[in-house]
Amino acid sequence: MSSDIVYAALRDFITEIWTETPIAWPNEPFSDPEPPSPWIMVQMQGADYEQQSIGAGTPGANRWVETGSLYVHVFVPVNTGELDATRLARVMAEYLRGIELPGDIQLDGMSIGAGERGDEDGNWWRVSLYAHYQRG
Repeated sequence: MSSDIVYAALRDFITEIWTETPIAWPNEPFSDPEPPSPWIMVQMQGADYEQQSIGAGTPGANRWVETGSLYVHVFVPVNTGELDATRLARVMAEYLRGIELPGDIQLDGMSIGAGERGDEDGNWWRVSLYAHYQRG
């Protein structure tokens, strides 16, 4: 999980700009829309807090950076191809490209992964967008 600062900033941003599909958030109620409606699931994972400067006195006075990943999983009905899922992942990437959010949060790299089965029941196909973030 990312820090609450990153989570809140990215959640607010995504909720504001994303109108293409319903959004599922971790540990919150969500019902999969009946196919053929696509939807996304958003997850965040913090990776590190690292000291980036020295010589500012105490360690707490130095520059510290939080890094982590934002995952946007796009789900489309199985047997409908990957084109719509890949398009939605690209649209999200374009929204996220170059953003700077309050709290000194920046995204500095993204990739769209290969498609794969999206659930245990076999109803959904998933294509995921991975974005690396930095705060600080």
